[in-house]
Amino acid sequence: QALLSNRWFGRVAIAGLGVALLLWGWRMVRPDVRYAPFSVPELRASSQAPRVAVLPVSSRDPRLEQHRRTLLRLLSTDLNDVDDMRTLRSELVASRWEEDTPLEPKTIARFGHESGVHFVVAPEVERGGYGLRFSAEVLETGRGESIGHAVVDGSEAELDELSDRLSMELYRALVAGEGDEPLTSPRR
Repeated sequence: QALLSNRWFGRVAIAGLGVALLLWGWRMVRPDVRYAPFSVPELRASSQAPRVAVLPVSSRDPRLEQHRRTLLRLLSTDLNDVDDMRTLRSELVASRWEEDTPLEPKTIARFGHESGVHFVVAPEVERGGYGLRFSAEVLETGRGESIGHAVVDGSEAELDELSDRLSMELYRALVAGEGDEPLTSPRR
């Protein structure tokens, strides 16, 4: 009787170990993500929604901390609402990305591979122009290279509008070369 229960336990343990190895292997390989240069038209052609990670907003001015948090929230929401884009939750990005990490191709490619995203947006806010200047770099994670840059200026009272304009400029950078893409403002 004890021998039968030990065999049963051994079979269950081996089966559990096999399932765990399969899940771990799938997580490491991620068959749904290619690790080559990405483009929005190619992703759409293969019926994949482009996945975007918005990094924490940087600023050299410590007085802009509230604007940093607001821009991160608005930009993540705006890009998630444009066409078929999907953004990673900002909490998840913050847990995987250290704010002072340099934007180097290898770092971006590794972050994209680990997070399962196709594109990374690196936003920045500073004082300038008409009051505030929001800018952002769009990087594709296959090679970690920049594919576009956007800058918008405005007053502090127009944070929502500035975020919408920046989102549209970033979207245009993502779909560059796709022809005349119909753009509408993100839904609120």
